[in-house]
Amino acid sequence: MLRERRRAADRVANDFLEAEAAVDKAAMLTASCMATLMQQRVAANLPLGTGAAALQMVSQASFEMVAVRQRFIEAHRALVDVRTEIGLGQFYGYGDTAECPPNEGALRVGADFDTPFHLAAVA
Repeated sequence: MLRERRRAADRVANDFLEAEAAVDKAAMLTASCMATLMQQRVAANLPLGTGAAALQMVSQASFEMVAVRQRFIEAHRALVDVRTEIGLGQFYGYGDTAECPPNEGALRVGADFDTPFHLAAVA
């Protein structure tokens, strides 16, 4: 019984993580598409209104992709709870509810790599 539950949890996790990565990639591609639409309008020396409707639609899709990413974040947390509910909580946990271990490849600045690199979101 335990073996079947672990196998089921692993299969769900594999498919879920693949879908999660696809959503992230789709969000990135959608944002890139928006930038390309605007850059190529300028490069072709076209009026500002050219492609405005398409840009608006892609912009809305980009916004919706971010909402989809948020749903996957929420579903990820819910699936962690499911593991616990079916008695598998002790077998999993890395990166789910606890802090991830330090990453040796974390972004750093400075020649000595002692100063952490901080990312900032811009609107």
